[in-house]
Parts: sequence; structure tokens; C-alpha cells
Amino acid sequence: MELSAMVRVVSSSTVKPPPRPRHSIPLTFWDVVMLSTDYIQKGLLFHKPSSPLTFRVGVEIVHAVADGVSIADVIPPDANVPRLVQSFFPLGDAVGFDGHELPLFVVQVTELADGVFVGFVCNHALADGTALWDFLNSWAEIARARLNLATPEGEAPRPLTSRRAPLLERWSADGGAEPQIVLACADLSELLERSEPPPLRPRILHFSAESLALLKERARQELLAAGDTAGAAALTRGSRL
Repeated sequence: MELSAMVRVVSSSTVKPPPRPRHSIPLTFWDVVMLSTDYIQKGLLFHKPSSPLTFRVGVEIVHAVADGVSIADVIPPDANVPRLVQSFFPLGDAVGFDGHELPLFVVQVTELADGVFVGFVCNHALADGTALWDFLNSWAEIARARLNLATPEGEAPRPLTSRRAPLLERWSADGGAEPQIVLACADLSELLERSEPPPLRPRILHFSAESLALLKERARQELLAAGDTAGAAALTRGSRL
């Protein structure tokens, strides 16, 4: 039996935020281009925690178990990405247009024999890769803060710190409001291209913590030499995550 066949879904539920006023955000040119693009896939692999995992976010949450699968099976040394990794991501065949009926954001938590894999899939109309990582970092900061809220008796609890507010305004070349896109067809499905992926095999590359630190420092020094102090500062902040 292939390892990918060992992944079984235990439960699935949708967690919604409190009701709030709705407003529309029209699609831009790049959003229309992304209608045929696959959902973004990001994953985080952890050793098995000592306490239960809990999540609270307005998305669909999937709990799965990979019987007999270990961390070593997921990240073998100097090898191609195992096929079973795709089983850690739901909505594998979905494209941006499918967000009309499918969730825009799904988190799948897969329990391994000795660890946990948290897979995130996100519709490109909801966020790009940079915005997704910014959201995940904010989520992680809130979770860490809540774990550290316990204070000695008689002391006031420490307030939750938050990252900068997300940018919700659409970008435009002239600095004004982005004009709404007028499509040349009434049926959006005519714009879709569901092509088969090329026969490529993703490869796993391993970097030690020391190597990553050297690469980041070299990049920081190159940014400083080029006069990009903002980029160097952003790289420094990213190195602390």
C-alpha cells in the first residue's frame, strides 16, 4: 500500500467569524489572470506537541491522520518530495474560479506517527503568497501570546500585541482607485484553462541553520551596500521569526 493511501480524514468543520457588514472588492486584472491558477499550498511540519492542537479562524478546518507515516517519510534526505505530501493538502485540483463553490481557505492538520503536518491552501483571489505568510505569522504571534497569558496572582495580564494592519486597498499604477474589470464574455468558465501539470518532480533541499544565517546575512549586507536600508531591515525582522 502506498503511504498516500494511509491518510484518512477524521473530521471536517467550518469555523466562521461573528457577523459583520459585507462589502465587495472587485476583481482586478491580475485576479482574472489567476482564475485558472491552482490554490496556493503552504505547509509546516512539526514534531508531535505535548499539548492538543487548537485552531480558531474563519476557514474550513480538516483533521486527518496518516497511519504509520513518520517525519522521515515526509522529508527523506536528498530525495524528491514524496507523493504522499499531496495528501496533506485538500482541494488539490481546484483553481481560482472554483472559489465560487469551494472554500477560499482551508487548513488541514494531519497527525503523523511522530509529528504534525499543517497544510494551508488559499485561493489566489483572497491573498497572494506574501499576504498568506503575513497572515500565518500574525496567527502564530496571537497563538504564542495566548499561551503566555498566564500571569502570577495579583499582576495584570499582558496585552496582546498585534502586527501592522493588513493593506486592503487595491494597488493601481496612478495611485487612484483600481477600475473594475469588464470581461469580454458572460460565462467566466470560458476563460478557464484546466491544464495537466508538467511531469516535474519537486526536489527536497536541506539547509542547516548556520547556512541559512550566513545566506541571510550576505543578502542583508548586499542590500545595505545598494542603499536599500528598508529591505535590509525587513530581512532582519524576518530572520527573527
